[in-house]
Amino acid sequence: MKWIISIIIFSFFSNSLFAQRPASGIKGKISDTDTDDVFIGANVVVSKNGVFVIGTSTDFEGNYTLKIDPGVYDMEVSYIGYQTKRIENIEVNAGQVTQTDVLFEDNFEAIIYDDYHCGGYYTIPLIEQDNPTSERSITDEDIRTQAQKSIPQLAGLSSPGVSILDQ
Repeated sequence: MKWIISIIIFSFFSNSLFAQRPASGIKGKISDTDTDDVFIGANVVVSKNGVFVIGTSTDFEGNYTLKIDPGVYDMEVSYIGYQTKRIENIEVNAGQVTQTDVLFEDNFEAIIYDDYHCGGYYTIPLIEQDNPTSERSITDEDIRTQAQKSIPQLAGLSSPGVSILDQ
C-alpha cells in the first residue's frame, strides 16, 4: 500500500515539475521617441518565413507579450497615423523571453492648400432615359420654400419610395 501511495505522490510532483518550464516569447513596449507617449492598442504581428504566426495589441501601458516557440521571427508593428515598422530576425531562445521595444517617430508633413473652395451643388435630372430609377436633388432654395422643417420630411419630398412614419 505504501508503494502505491509513493508512486501517486511521485507522479504528482513530476507533472508539476514539467509544467513549470519557463515559456519562450517576445515582449516589449511601443512608444513615441519625441514625447515618450505609449501607444495603446498598437497592432503587433509576428510572422515566420512570411507566414502569420501570432498577433496581439498593446495594453494601456503600451506593453505587449507573445508566447511563441523558439525560432527566428519577423515582427510588424502598426499604429494609426504612423508608418508601419518592421523588425526582422528576432531570435527567440527556448525558455527565454526576448525584449523588443519599438519606438515610433513623428513623420508628419504639413499640408498647405493655396486655394480652398467649398460649396455648390450638383443636380441630377429627374428622369433619365437609360436609368430605371428616378433621382432628384434638393437645393437650398427648395428647402427655404418648403413648409417642412425637419430632415426626414425633406427627404420624403425628394426621394421616391421614401415614406415618413410618425412615432
